[in-house]
Amino acid sequence: MPKADRNTTELPAAEGGHVRFDKWLWAARFYRTRSLAALAIAAGQARHAGERVKVAHPIRVGDTITIRKQGIVWEVVVTALSPRAAGPPQGASCSPSGGSAAAKAASVGAHIRAAGPPQGTNRSPSGGSAAAKAASVGAHIRAAGPPQGTNRSPSAGSAAAKAASVGTHVRRGGATEAATLYRETAASAKTREEEVLRRRAAGAVQTRFPGRPTKRQRRKLEDFLNEP
Repeated sequence: MPKADRNTTELPAAEGGHVRFDKWLWAARFYRTRSLAALAIAAGQARHAGERVKVAHPIRVGDTITIRKQGIVWEVVVTALSPRAAGPPQGASCSPSGGSAAAKAASVGAHIRAAGPPQGTNRSPSGGSAAAKAASVGAHIRAAGPPQGTNRSPSAGSAAAKAASVGTHVRRGGATEAATLYRETAASAKTREEEVLRRRAAGAVQTRFPGRPTKRQRRKLEDFLNEP
């Protein structure tokens, strides 16, 4: 469960000064996913000002949220709105290998032209077979190495490719940032702590199944049953 924090540092608020109910619950880390937050709202386990609302209900700073999880009720006051748009990194490109495909093709072409034809080849249309020419040019390119500014690493541009494929996405911050999104009321904190202590005491008193008997215990039982 998230821990309460009285820190009310203002975070970048969502556009319009409000955010969806399910998105705020997810950003505050009361639920692992927005789908679980939506299910809790639909089931009435998460309420706004004590009333059941829709998943897309707008949440603003100062609103009171009631959340019931595993029989424990949280009553918190919204202190900040968190959802942040995280676009692709600066300099990212839509090309899977980083950089545009047209620019790379032009760079490779200029590199080949500057290097000249491979030794022993002829640029005339009738000089050698097409397969031999293709193999020779390929070997020449591999021997010459990649053009300046390019990278043959398989992971080159992977971050750019992922950012381009995902596009602008919404991510939530860490636990420290999530704790700044709300402030638990004193009555709620007291009631919740009492309930946790009561459950711990009940669990300590309750008898537990001892588990499977050990080999020594089974031998003693067999000896006792085999006594005349």
